[in-house]
Order: sequence, then C-alpha cells, then structure tokens
Amino acid sequence: MITETDAFNTIEFDKYFVILPSMRLWDAGAFIKAFNGRPCPDGFKYNSGTNSEWLSVEQLKKLIKEHVDPATRRRKGDL
Repeated sequence: MITETDAFNTIEFDKYFVILPSMRLWDAGAFIKAFNGRPCPDGFKYNSGTNSEWLSVEQLKKLIKEHVDPATRRRKGDL
C-alpha cells in the first residue's frame, strides 16, 4: 500500500515501487537515473481499491509453496 503522502517519496519501476526515506540520505535523482525509475505523479496512491492486477487462489498457493520455508510454518498447537 502506498498512501498519497508516501507517494512524494516513492519511485516507480516496471514491476515494483521503492519508498525512499523522507530524510534525504542520498541523491534521489541519481538513484532514479541509475536504476531507470520515475517519480510517482501528484495524487498517486496504490492500494486494493486502485490495484488492477489480482492473483487467483491457485497463484497465491503456488507463491506460498515457492517462497515460504516449510520449517517456519506453524504446527498445530503452536501459539
């Protein structure tokens, strides 16, 4: 989720966003240029209501299987 307030510090890339710290610790313009990003437009926000790409239940299950370590899964009785 990216709020309109966070969008001031957010850089958009083809497949992801980077929210920069509000305190400028480096040259944001150089970062944008080096990694081919673009600042988000005024009024931009990204949330479930504005998202146009959705995963199916099967796609979610596949991602969980691929990226969640089975050793970290909760067992019955764990809190």
